[in-house]
Amino acid sequence: MDIKHLRYFLAVAEELNFSRAAKRVHVEQSPLSRAIRRLEADLGATLFDRNCRRMELTAAGRVFQQQSQLVLTALQQARREVTQATRPSNQPLSTPQTAKVRHDLSETLSRYLIKEHTPENLHQVNLDHEIYSAAQAEADRLCISIHAWVNCTLKGYLSAKG
Repeated sequence: MDIKHLRYFLAVAEELNFSRAAKRVHVEQSPLSRAIRRLEADLGATLFDRNCRRMELTAAGRVFQQQSQLVLTALQQARREVTQATRPSNQPLSTPQTAKVRHDLSETLSRYLIKEHTPENLHQVNLDHEIYSAAQAEADRLCISIHAWVNCTLKGYLSAKG
């Protein structure tokens, strides 16, 4: 199985039409059909119900569509991270990048901290708002600490390397 085949499959799954999918991925319809048949043979599952009127995803096809999207998303993320890792060492993270990391980490930590608090150990009148506010503040403090640690570590690494 090849990444190209995942892209072909997703195009067919989204278009539910080989002709339109072939145009979308810039191949002829015949090689696209062969690639899908080969993919189905490799997986040992029929991914599409094909009849003269229309084409639909099978249950296996829907599962494979979701998983294929996850794989391609992970691949794109890996490429972004590799690109960032290969950028010149003296080029700092941009403000939007640091803000996005801080926001994502803050949201994740907030959700975690909210789950850890139970009504038995809280004495606030408005529990949801109070828990969220406390969790958000704690997450923000932790994010700032992590950000400072990363910057300090990177500076130490770069000065030792350079």
